[in-house]
Amino acid sequence: MGYGQTFSLHGAFAPSTSSQFPDAFQVTSGNGAIQMNLEGPAMIGGIDYGLESLSYCLFQRFAPGFITNVSVVATGPSVNFLPSASDSTARSVVGCYSVMVNNTTATSFTLAIVFDGGGGLVEVSNVTATWAPASAIPLMLDQGATSLRAMALR
Repeated sequence: MGYGQTFSLHGAFAPSTSSQFPDAFQVTSGNGAIQMNLEGPAMIGGIDYGLESLSYCLFQRFAPGFITNVSVVATGPSVNFLPSASDSTARSVVGCYSVMVNNTTATSFTLAIVFDGGGGLVEVSNVTATWAPASAIPLMLDQGATSLRAMALR
């Protein structure tokens, strides 16, 4: 995963009107979901790493649009595809938010963000995945964490 990674529309459940920018994704009408693949380091310097958290910013918002759910799902071989983390808090206030994932075994994930677009505008930017040594994740420690920004704030 690296800067400039983009979101994709979530198949049949895509918002009716959306725009992709180099550093943001914008939904301007319709309910639906977008998704982004997240790839992280399996090991750095002989130390196993896992996904500790994911953060994103609701950069712009005009009523009535808002975010209804953010989920991070482990992908790849031998995973059950159940959400590793999910936040169903309705997000309608501009600001940055985090989702604690604490997954010590998978190295690839899919981030899904569900919108209630209505007739408003919702813009997501500054998506950052934080990977930490697997032994530190259960302790919720952030020492030695490696943050990889997928998208920069405009």
